[in-house]
Amino acid sequence: GPGFIRRGLNFFKAASRHVADGMQLLEEDQVEARLNVCRSCDHCDTDKMVCLRPECGCFLKVKARWRSEECPLGKWEKVSISDETNTE
Repeated sequence: GPGFIRRGLNFFKAASRHVADGMQLLEEDQVEARLNVCRSCDHCDTDKMVCLRPECGCFLKVKARWRSEECPLGKWEKVSISDETNTE
């Protein structure tokens, strides 16, 4: 996976997007669906639930909760406000 500095920078970018999105969180079922995708991915350290991709390296139990985030491999996407209103 990415080194400590790269992981920190990647997390800072993700946290910045999360703040810009109003710190919106997903519903528990949406989070679990994302984590299930991660668990089946070859790039996931399932013991620590960390993405090993160089462009990620995040703790997935945190990143999967944030509406603004998406998988670097495109396996799950960020959820937009319009996506949430269309499901209600």
